[in-house]
This record gives sequence, C-alpha cells and structure tokens, in this order.
Amino acid sequence: MKLMTLLKATLATTFVAGMVNAATLEERVEELEINNALNTFKFSGDLTMFYDGTEKEANSVTTTNNWTRLKFGINFNAKPSSDIQFFGRLAASKHLNAIGNDYTSNDDFGSSRSYGGSDVFVEKAYFDYTMTDWMIFSAGRLPTFDGVPYNYSYGKAKMGTYPKLAYSAILDGFAFTFKPGNFFLDQGSLDFRVIYTPFNLPTQRQGASNQKFGNGQVAASHVDMLTLMLDYQSGKLSWADNLGFIAQWIKANQFGLSKIYAGEGIDVDANQNGADNGNAQAPVSNGIAVYLPSTLKMGLDLLTLHLELDNILESGVNFSVTNYSNTITETGGICFDASNPCTAANNSLGYFTNSTYANTNEMKAEGSATLAALAWNSNMPMLMNAIIGAEYMTSDKDYGFFDFTADNVTGFYTNAGKGTHAYITLLPKNNLSFTLGYRLQEIEYSNTGTKGFGARKEVTTDDTVSTTYARLRLDF
Repeated sequence: MKLMTLLKATLATTFVAGMVNAATLEERVEELEINNALNTFKFSGDLTMFYDGTEKEANSVTTTNNWTRLKFGINFNAKPSSDIQFFGRLAASKHLNAIGNDYTSNDDFGSSRSYGGSDVFVEKAYFDYTMTDWMIFSAGRLPTFDGVPYNYSYGKAKMGTYPKLAYSAILDGFAFTFKPGNFFLDQGSLDFRVIYTPFNLPTQRQGASNQKFGNGQVAASHVDMLTLMLDYQSGKLSWADNLGFIAQWIKANQFGLSKIYAGEGIDVDANQNGADNGNAQAPVSNGIAVYLPSTLKMGLDLLTLHLELDNILESGVNFSVTNYSNTITETGGICFDASNPCTAANNSLGYFTNSTYANTNEMKAEGSATLAALAWNSNMPMLMNAIIGAEYMTSDKDYGFFDFTADNVTGFYTNAGKGTHAYITLLPKNNLSFTLGYRLQEIEYSNTGTKGFGARKEVTTDDTVSTTYARLRLDF
C-alpha cells in the first residue's frame, strides 16, 4: 500500500514537473522570438536645442531678432539579411511655443528642417543591397545632407556621404555604388556613384488637370536629375587618419515652378478657382498663404570638388576645403508686382537672373564659392573634450546654392560675399554637447529685384548679418 502511494506521488510529481518544464520551454521560445523580432531594429536618436541672436545691418538700418528652436530625430536601422541593410529616420523641428508661423515648407526637400511646427517627417528611409563585393544598389529617401564639415562642430565622424556644398537637400531616388578600389587598393576605398533623383510635380490627383504656368503653358510633371560622384578615402596614413577626395557633378534638366510661396496674405487677383490672371498681390496679414504666379523654368549644372583630412599628425586637427561652381539657366520669370501685368522686367524676374515672365531665351548665372573648415579636438577630459573650430567662406556675384537643411537662420551658406564662423563645443559626456558660436556674413552682392529675385548687383553699403548662437545636443 505504501509502495503504491509512493509510486503515485512520484508519478504525479514527475507529471507536474514536466508540465512546468514544458511551460517554461514554451515561454522561453516565445521570449526568444520576441527578442529576435525586436533585435531586427536598432534605435538611436538626438534632441537639439538652439538659441540664435541675429543682427542685420543694411543701408544703415539695424534689425535684431532672437530665436529659440528645437530639433528632434529618431533613427531606426535594420539588417533583414546579410546583404541588405535598411536605414530610417523620423524628425521634426520647430520654434519653441510658436505664435503664428511665417516659415515655408521647402516643398519636399527640407520639411523636417523648416522649423515650421511639431509635425514629424520622414527624413531618411532607404536600403542598401550589396549585389556583389564591388556593387551596391540603394533606393529610397537618401542621406543627401549633413555632409562635411557639418560634423566638425558636433565632434562626430562623418554624418553625411555628400559634402555640405553639394546637395544640402533631402532627396529621394536610386543609386548605384561601384567599388573599383576593391580590386587594387590594399586599404581605403575608391567608389564611383550614379545617383538618380527625379523631380516630380504631382498634378493629376483626384482627376484634376495638370498644373499650368501663369501663361497657360502646362508644367512638366517629371524632370530628371542625375549625379555622378567619385569618392576616394585613403584610410590610415602615416600623417593622417584619413585623406578624402570627392568630385561630384549634378545635372538637372529645366524644371518649371508654376507658383512661388511669398508669405501670408490674400491674392486679390486670383479667380475663384485659384488661378491667377497674371498679377500678384503682395501679402497682407490675414494668415492666408500667397503664391506668386510664375512661368519660371530653371536648369542646374553643379560641380563640387572636396578635400578633407582627419586627425592630422595625431594632433586632433581636422581640415576640409570645398569648391562649388554653378551654372543655372532660367527662362520665364516670377511675378511680384500687383499693379502691372507680368510681362516686363520691372515686375517679373528669375531667381538668379533678370529673366522675365515672357522670356523664352535661356539666361545664365555662373558663379562659385569656396568653403574652408578647421577644427581641433582636444580629447582632454579636463577641458571637457573641447572642440575649437572655424569656417571661412567666400562666393561671387552669381553664386547660387539651395540650402534646404540649414541649422543656421540667416542663410550663411547661401550668402553672396564673405562669411566667417567660429565656435567652441564642450562634451561633458560622450552623448551630450554644448556649443557656443558666432557667425558673420558680409553681404557683397544682393538681388536687384523685389523679394530677393533677379540678378545680383554689388552692394555699396557695408551690409552685414551677425549671429551669436548656443546649441545643446543630446544623443541617445
């Protein structure tokens, strides 16, 4: 009897233990599956706070402003297979507690950097497919911003593939990267890229007809833009951690701008269906967006040559120099005079030329700029790993550059003239930095027309824009 009782107890205990172990095993398998799913993505992010105090001297008139802003982003990367990687980023930027907003949306090229509100935008979403050891295919919203020397003041490695004076816009498209250096280089890399980033003018949504210029001409819905890029990175040298050289050529066929954002107000010349009769009303303060009618077509031919040196002679010094040249062609023009039809040079102009509303001949703006940057990384904890840096930029009368992702509020990298930038960055922790800086822009050339349109002319007064700024950034 006792033996049977003991046997039953043993069997019951074994059964219960088996049930417990089975449940535990199931739970562990489920936990592993959940962890594997979560580990597919790697997350990181950053939060940046800005203060900018600006002072503009123009025609002996001084204008001052103070701005406080915020920028936030979340990165999420994945490697679904050994030969495919995905990179994503969601971001937002805004003024602190903004009352009203006069900022433009920058179309699709910089909405996440327009500081226009708390909306979250897709700033990056692309994948790399390593087809062979020497060829990579990329597609999506590409990393065409935050290039060297943008990273210097943050104390970070390269944050963008393309130099600052190249795209400086957030672009979608496709790219092939060929790596011929893999066949003959013992170290470093030599890459050749072909990047296709077409412009689109979505005009047929919900059965609507194509958008038209003010003269009735239909605006093109699709325009090609092609980039060719040669990228050499030496890797470790006896006298520098890296020597990099980039040559980049961008070509875009003429694309049409059927209307241009001009602020907040009412266009009293607009018909009830929103079409304009050829005149443009200057904005008034009633909070309704005004768009100036346009027949402007613009073509781009841009060349960037860039050299960079990292940690020269183990001194912590980084140096880069970039030369940028542009040939911008324009036909047609943008209307800006409400009292006259848009037919003559006195009331319609191009962005960079005196091309008029009715002009059908190409007019060119051929300009250039050079940007030099130097930064010293102390790598001394007793100095909070301070970084001291400076930039100097000079450009000529017909320099034309679109900076859709600027952190500065005064168009420092688009200025026609000279610019100087000095800063010190402190890193009390690896993921926390504080920067104090000063920028000075000498405006040597300004647009001849109203609202910043038209060919530039030499400024005879000592016009300047200065900015004192502070920046706090947390990486997590």
